Amino acid sequence: MTDRERYIFNDLMDLYEFEVIHNDDNTLSVKDLQGACLGNICDEIFKDEFEILERMEIYHLDYIVRVLEDDLNTYFYSIDDCLAYLLALDNKDDYAYDIAVLSLILNKRLDN
Repeated sequence: MTDRERYIFNDLMDLYEFEVIHNDDNTLSVKDLQGACLGNICDEIFKDEFEILERMEIYHLDYIVRVLEDDLNTYFYSIDDCLAYLLALDNKDDYAYDIAVLSLILNKRLDN
């Protein structure tokens, strides 16, 4: 992960109220600070941050996509759909951070 990707990843974990735990065997796990552990995510072991992001789709939809839907007064069928919509906007610079977040979630490499 680049520094920028790690910064956004950490922002997402703070937003979602998760703590990332670095295990002794160089794997990762998560602790839901709200105690919900939807889909038993807290019982899983991950090889890297991208695996964590991939597993957190419900959080991405609730915390990122639904907020953008409200802001833009539209409905998105998927995270990919949401990103494509933002990239096509004339004022996409206004959504630069959201575009970076969605790109990271979809495991598209970000410039550092």
